[in-house]
Amino acid sequence: MGGLRFDDESFKSLRGRIGARAGFAGRHAPFVEGKVFREFKGDNDVNVGSGALVDTLKGQGRGTWVRLEGGLGGGQGGGPIISGWADFGDVKGYGLRAGFCF
Repeated sequence: MGGLRFDDESFKSLRGRIGARAGFAGRHAPFVEGKVFREFKGDNDVNVGSGALVDTLKGQGRGTWVRLEGGLGGGQGGGPIISGWADFGDVKGYGLRAGFCF
């Protein structure tokens, strides 16, 4: 990679998650889901070098956050899959997911 060296021994992470999902019968198989994520060890420094030059990129761990998601799961025999999710806590975000199950 262009003469760059990365010290891959300088970064490690440990993340866990627990969650629950409720799915419902029906043509479109609606569902709701909740997950809790926790990064137990995530603060990392990555040393990057090129020749005699070395620099450190600092990365801060993400902490604890909750993801809530709900949508349609495709149903028995296939169909559209669409859901929306939102993250709350130390990580914040939202998004949509779409696809088709055959």
